[in-house]
Amino acid sequence: MGIENGRVLLVDDSATIRAVVGQHLKTAGYEAALVGTGMDALKWLDAEHADAVLLDVNLPDIDGFDVCRRIKADPRTYHIPVIVLTSLDDAESELAAIEAGADDFITKPPNPRILAARLRMHIKRSLRERCSNALTGLPGNVLIEQEFSDRFASRGQFCLAYADLDDFKAYNDHFGYQRGDAVILLAGSILCSAVDALGTETDFVGHIGGDDFMILTVPERVTAIAERITRAFDEAIPAYY
Repeated sequence: MGIENGRVLLVDDSATIRAVVGQHLKTAGYEAALVGTGMDALKWLDAEHADAVLLDVNLPDIDGFDVCRRIKADPRTYHIPVIVLTSLDDAESELAAIEAGADDFITKPPNPRILAARLRMHIKRSLRERCSNALTGLPGNVLIEQEFSDRFASRGQFCLAYADLDDFKAYNDHFGYQRGDAVILLAGSILCSAVDALGTETDFVGHIGGDDFMILTVPERVTAIAERITRAFDEAIPAYY
């Protein structure tokens, strides 16, 4: 992301809240952008990138619910997690936030650790949704690169297993893309099942694209996982002819 945890836009008309929460964000490793009105927030998002938005409801120009609706209606910003941060703690306000498209609802004053944890959760989920393969839902290249970086940084041992389908282009040309997509889904499912059964909790399955997949696991389990994948695929593929 270019910064430790991401960039957060904080929208609140109170200079005190902006200062206090802004400091909480910086302490937690976020870059904080601070604005005091709804229109300033929308203008900022029009020119800059945010990984999440912390949004007050009672703003001096347009209310936070309307700001949230506009963010979620814009194809350039709809993916950004919006967390409503407000002193209103009644059920109607929370319902209004949900109906406006907000991803979360936190009452003031926020607990710094809870706030940081919620932000991490939403930013990670948003990144996964945007960077996952559209067909299989498995992590795509951006998340694969991030996983490699994390593992190299930790200096722990791991093993990469690469998988692709023999003669897949010929299969696609003969049976059509719909049947080809079904086979790719089959392959992804078999990889995940094998890792679930024989891998560790930290194992990773990624979809590079097309019929190309990869697995990160520990060296002592990679052979058993690979053998299970090839055996399961050979048993299942005749049904697709």
